[in-house]
Amino acid sequence: LALSSPEIEKRLKDYKLKLARGSFPPSSP
Repeated sequence: LALSSPEIEKRLKDYKLKLARGSFPPSSP
């Protein structure tokens, strides 16, 4: 699975931002 697609990068960015805030349950990726 190549992580070169902009959509995946966008999702990863959003995921990391939410992780930093801790504004979502750890069960939802």
